[in-house]
Amino acid sequence: MNDKMMIDGEKYDVVRYENDFPEVYSEVPYLNDKIAMQKVRNSLYNDETVLGNCFKVTKNGDMMVALTSRIIGLIKREDVTYMRKNGNNIKIARDKLSQMIEAKVEKIYPDKDQLGRTVLELKRTDVIKKVKDKYVEELKVGHVLRGRVVGVSTQALFVDVGGDVVGYLHLRDICKAFIKSPREKYDIGDEIDVVVKEKKVLDFGNLSLSFTRQPLFKDFSDFKKEFEVDDVVSGKIKNFNHDRTGLYVEISEDFEGLADFYGDHYYKYGDKVKVKIHQIDEKKRRIKLRILD
Repeated sequence: MNDKMMIDGEKYDVVRYENDFPEVYSEVPYLNDKIAMQKVRNSLYNDETVLGNCFKVTKNGDMMVALTSRIIGLIKREDVTYMRKNGNNIKIARDKLSQMIEAKVEKIYPDKDQLGRTVLELKRTDVIKKVKDKYVEELKVGHVLRGRVVGVSTQALFVDVGGDVVGYLHLRDICKAFIKSPREKYDIGDEIDVVVKEKKVLDFGNLSLSFTRQPLFKDFSDFKKEFEVDDVVSGKIKNFNHDRTGLYVEISEDFEGLADFYGDHYYKYGDKVKVKIHQIDEKKRRIKLRILD
């Protein structure tokens, strides 16, 4: 990882921001019902939160959350998020399906449901607004965040970094190797590290972020730490060079090499091939390959 990045002629420090918020990092909240119920009581009577997995979103945007198999919670649509425009409650609820949810216990219903489960009333709004407000105050360009992909378009990934703060990661900033689609590297639900490229505070204190991964790309000097001349590795066909005498082959997320091509075989974008590393030119920062297939 590079420790500096340049944006519009300004230099920024690249440092890890520990966004260790439960919705970003947690996987298994509670080992058993006893531990979970203790957390529930602490949340109900003290300023603590509980964790659960969102297993269902109703048609009107209510979230159903499982703390354990026998303890579930309901988050009403109006308590899903602090964002109120353009139906964001329902969209955010659906984006969180099968993911970890942090919330405050408002009520324990006296009666169990038809499956004998304890049912809670939960509220998420204030919990995640604290995360968003923390970002507004502390987050800077150059901060490295852990996030989760919640949307994919033809040109970008949309990454949730906690607090219902979703940033934009353009295709060219995803990896060093040439790709035509973000789905070649990431899909919805995948975890990803991103670097804050731009930060804007919008109306009502909402936050707009754009991300890059370029400071996380490996430098050419790292290539010889992973590969040597005569190594045989797997690669993916990318593009022809300008005079169509060579093919660029991706051999890792950060490195491509050029292989001679004489037209005696048909290759298309994305084809998997075996290549041999023929030459590493450190001065010109070039990798010469030979296709073995």
